[in-house]
Amino acid sequence: MGSDDVKALPKKSDSNDFKYFLDVYVDDYLAMAIATSQEQIEHVANAVMTGVHDVFPADKNDENDPLSLK
Repeated sequence: MGSDDVKALPKKSDSNDFKYFLDVYVDDYLAMAIATSQEQIEHVANAVMTGVHDVFPADKNDENDPLSLK
């Protein structure tokens, strides 16, 4: 994962104290997380991308991909 803040977190955590918020308004996706591990951050990132691809499925032709057109 990218930032130094995320890299500073342990890979995994036994903590159940994981808070996150996902919101979608039309085609705007907002994700916030108070995570205790990189695994939890990755979970939120995957959830957002899954949601985006559920709403905007990929086109067989990459030039017509709805996410790229956005």
